[in-house]
Amino acid sequence: PLSRIRFLDSGGNAYYQGLQVSVRKEFSQGFLMTFAYTYSKAEMTGYGRNEGDGINSNTYQDANNRAAEKSRVGFDATHVVTMSFLYNVPMIKSLSKGVAGAVLAGWQTNGILSFRTGFPFTVSQGNIINTGNNPVRPDRVANGSLANQTINQWFDPDAFHIVSCQNSAMPQTCHYGSSGRGILEGPGFHNADVSLFKNFSLMERLKLQFRSEFFNLTNTPQF
Repeated sequence: PLSRIRFLDSGGNAYYQGLQVSVRKEFSQGFLMTFAYTYSKAEMTGYGRNEGDGINSNTYQDANNRAAEKSRVGFDATHVVTMSFLYNVPMIKSLSKGVAGAVLAGWQTNGILSFRTGFPFTVSQGNIINTGNNPVRPDRVANGSLANQTINQWFDPDAFHIVSCQNSAMPQTCHYGSSGRGILEGPGFHNADVSLFKNFSLMERLKLQFRSEFFNLTNTPQF
């Protein structure tokens, strides 16, 4: 009798090269600022059935040409910038006592600003060349990028031609597509989170804190 044979392959490879820079500066009057920048590239090749990056498909188009699957990892961002600040608002000495001191003293503000370029994505098509469950990519005949990108049309679909083995009158289209994996880049990301604190000293060992936090301060949609 015939039975299923399980085959495990560890032929995948991953590559990462990056430059990381960070600066931390503490100014006078309780102001602290940090800046971090990363310029990097992460790639994978030889995707197997149990490999992948959590975003792209973990299968391959052509089992005999796994090198064609080499691409940027789905979570790869070329440029990443993160800035943060902390500011303890100084108190005016003439207002440091009484009711004015209780209201105006002890304020602190913090913020995190994040910017990154977009993640890569793959242009795919319906599986119409009889490759089982493996994904199929079209032929790439042009770059595919648009000068004026919109959410409804982020890339040029005319830069890709469908491949198919279902039309015997067009045998030239019956092949694996030339388009690679992760060749285009999605929208970038920018976000600002800001908080405002107020500390009240109630007793020697007891304090009360008022906290107001604003996530995505500019209410910017992230696609």
